[in-house]
Amino acid sequence: MANLPTHRRKWLVTKRGTPAEALQLVENDPIPSLEKGEILVKVHFSALTPSLGRLMGIVHWPLRSGPAITELEFGGWVANTNGNPRFNENDEVIGMVQVPPHLKRGRGTMAEYIAIDAEEVVKKPAGVSLRDASGLPGAGLTAWQSLITVGKLTRGQRVFVNGGSSPTGSCAIQIAKAMGATEVVTSCSAGNFDLVKSLGADIALDYTKSPLVDQLRDLKASFDIIFDAIGIQDLYASSADYLVPSGKYLSIAFEPMHKDGFKRFTKELFRFLGNFIWPAWAGGIPRKFYFVNGRMSKEDLEMVADLAQQGKLRVPVDSVHKSNREGVLAAYDRILSSRAKGKVLVNMLEY
Repeated sequence: MANLPTHRRKWLVTKRGTPAEALQLVENDPIPSLEKGEILVKVHFSALTPSLGRLMGIVHWPLRSGPAITELEFGGWVANTNGNPRFNENDEVIGMVQVPPHLKRGRGTMAEYIAIDAEEVVKKPAGVSLRDASGLPGAGLTAWQSLITVGKLTRGQRVFVNGGSSPTGSCAIQIAKAMGATEVVTSCSAGNFDLVKSLGADIALDYTKSPLVDQLRDLKASFDIIFDAIGIQDLYASSADYLVPSGKYLSIAFEPMHKDGFKRFTKELFRFLGNFIWPAWAGGIPRKFYFVNGRMSKEDLEMVADLAQQGKLRVPVDSVHKSNREGVLAAYDRILSSRAKGKVLVNMLEY
């Protein structure tokens, strides 16, 4: 990419607090130099993740080596291939920064230009706009690795997706259908029924109408996999009533992430950890619990991108915000409201 600038704008997490307290805009940061195996990407969209917004107010600073660029997912263009034969300059690409480089080296995606390991980047799926593809890495990878890598989903199985209107939940519905699930049941508010059914859900349950556990019991369902995109402890606690004995309960979140205050967080965390260590013979829950943290895998992301290119997978976009302070804080307000119907993006080209 000719005529590269010498400096960039970036948003840093500088301390613990709310996004308004923790985030700082750096206006004239030098364009990063590239190490072996890295490429330079001009970021168009940085895709927000609710957990990172919440962790700003929870995680103690010693877990980080210093200020870090916020967010991990992106869509953009290759600005410098650094000799990598997989890419050409101006290729449209998507990718995700892994957590260790984020915590230890301050890497992130809410910046105009980023240096990133080429193994964390793939080409954008053909026929999908960069805007719509930017949310694929996080949501798509997490759903794929949960259902396929860990869940071992096979044709003919029945799947329940808790939180089907969330970005990752919506991906889980589509991936389950694409891989041959016989029936996919999901939960969301009634206002999102049309959305989840358009993605392939066979049955939608309104979690605001009555306790979800009771609705699942009334279905007299026997699921092979439960994919929990929200992290509801009571749903797992009663899972023996609607998950087959050999079934897998896959969670990508846990209730402490939704609790305010460090003491409450710690108490709920111990309940969560009990899911792994309390055996059924000692009164524990008699169903297998898995916590899945999506990680960057070039091979998996290429599979996800291929599904998107075939028209079998899309990540709904809730909103796009400018990269000035007003826009970034509005983006975090939206993603943390639990009302977003899809990915929330920050457009790094507008400010």
